[in-house]
Amino acid sequence: MTTLLETGTRLCPVCGEQKDRLSRHWSYCEWPEIGDAMHDLLGGILLGGGTIQGNGDAKHLLVLTTNEELARWLFDELDWLAHSLRRETFDGERNPQYRVRTHAHDTLRRYRDRWYADGEKRLRDDVDLSADSARVWYALAGGIEWTGDYDSQFRVIFSAEADDRAAAIQSVLDRHGYDSERLDRRVVMYGDAARDWLDWTAPPAPGVEYKWQTDKPVYTALRTDPDDETEYKTELYTAALSVARERTDSILTPGRFEARVDGLDAGDVADWLGGGSWDDALSTAGVPKIPYDTASKPVTERDAPEYSYDDATEAVQQAAGAMGEPLTAAAYDEWRETETGVPSSVTIQQNFGWSALLLDAGVQPGRVVGHSLDSLTNAVLRMHRDHGEWPTSAEYREWSTSTDPSLQWFYEQEFDDIDSWSDLIEHAKAQL
Repeated sequence: MTTLLETGTRLCPVCGEQKDRLSRHWSYCEWPEIGDAMHDLLGGILLGGGTIQGNGDAKHLLVLTTNEELARWLFDELDWLAHSLRRETFDGERNPQYRVRTHAHDTLRRYRDRWYADGEKRLRDDVDLSADSARVWYALAGGIEWTGDYDSQFRVIFSAEADDRAAAIQSVLDRHGYDSERLDRRVVMYGDAARDWLDWTAPPAPGVEYKWQTDKPVYTALRTDPDDETEYKTELYTAALSVARERTDSILTPGRFEARVDGLDAGDVADWLGGGSWDDALSTAGVPKIPYDTASKPVTERDAPEYSYDDATEAVQQAAGAMGEPLTAAAYDEWRETETGVPSSVTIQQNFGWSALLLDAGVQPGRVVGHSLDSLTNAVLRMHRDHGEWPTSAEYREWSTSTDPSLQWFYEQEFDDIDSWSDLIEHAKAQL
């Protein structure tokens, strides 16, 4: 079913007369001049998948998208050239499709001559991009994805199944100083090229602002198209928990959350989603506290039997009963020497996190000799002095030396009144 949402102007920009069929009127009045800004817009649409159609000498341009806000923005940007905006729905399809069409114009006939060969559209490799045309192209046909465990590990992508299309995309990018690679059925930009592209094409196009977001939780939340700030916050925190879970191979604690997701406080997440409870926040978000595959897929120790999370929990509880608390890894391994079928402390550490698992099991973990809250606080204070700012968890990882307590050590400790990285920073500030 097709629904007409918007109708373009019927006022001729040349003579000022109102006409029902502007393209027919222009054929004997005068074809309105298409300026540079409009050429940029048309070029971006053609790069992004738009097509030129029509049986007469004058042609019209048509672009399709499933994003209504983007479609309305394109319609408005086309100004006097916009003919109509329609919504199409199809049986069995959840998302409607939006069709933005222009009036037929003689200039679009010349576009067709340049962009089509033997009736088939060919992506031109000699397009001169502006920031505006690049923005439209990226909004319609580009995207962003992450390749690692940190937000900085992202790449900009363009779909390119055919070899000639991939070659044309790379040629256009190269002409404007952007290095790219062919990867499977895509053309991708990494590192500085990807960051420079997003900076150059900003501000983001309406409706697809998420394509300019390099913070994965923010990207995910915006992509759901939340209705208001409350819904956005819920989506953001839910996405952040999911991202942190994907990036963590052991129990997802507040500390590990802050290590994997920059700029968000675990306490705020717990308050918003769980009424102050971290476990309830995880439950509300549908994110498991332990790795996704732990319950159904036991982890293994090299040349040893398989051990599940429950196996490890039972083992540390038995060791604590025999050796006392707090339970150190050394005491646990000493107990293990007389036992069979139990994981080593190394296996527990690698798969579940030593202190995190012990705390969940109700066992007090022993402190790591050589590090303390004081030594960690002193490292943070040193970084504040050297860099002029309080380090985020990611910056601490980057700026720390081999003699500083590691982030992993911090996340596996239990300190009074310090449950997250932001708590640690407040503790360090109090020492000044």
